[in-house]
Amino acid sequence: MPNDQLVVQLPLSEGTDFDRLLHVEETLMNAFTRGEVAQVDGHDMGAGGFNIFISVNGDREAALAKVEECLTRRGVLEQARIARRSATGEGYEVIRPRGLAGAFAL
Repeated sequence: MPNDQLVVQLPLSEGTDFDRLLHVEETLMNAFTRGEVAQVDGHDMGAGGFNIFISVNGDREAALAKVEECLTRRGVLEQARIARRSATGEGYEVIRPRGLAGAFAL
C-alpha cells in the first residue's frame, strides 16, 4: 500500500547555497532515521525550487510537526512550502504556508 507523501520545497535563485539545502535534507533524514513515522526519499530540483520528498508511514501530523521543527532549526521554515499528496490522489495540496494562492508545481 503506497504512503502519503510530503514535499518540502525551498526556493532557488542565482545565489542559492546548495550546501545549505543539502544540510536541510540531511537534518530531515536524521530526524526520521528509524522510518517509523516517515522517511526521506531524496530530492530533485524543478521549476519551483529544491524539492525534498518524504514518505509518511505513520501519523501525518506527527511527521509534519517534525518537518517544521527541522526547518525551524535550519532557519528556512519561513521560505519553505510544504505540500502533501495522498497515496490515492494525483495533485498536491499546499499545507504551508496556509492560504497560498496558486498551484504547487515541482
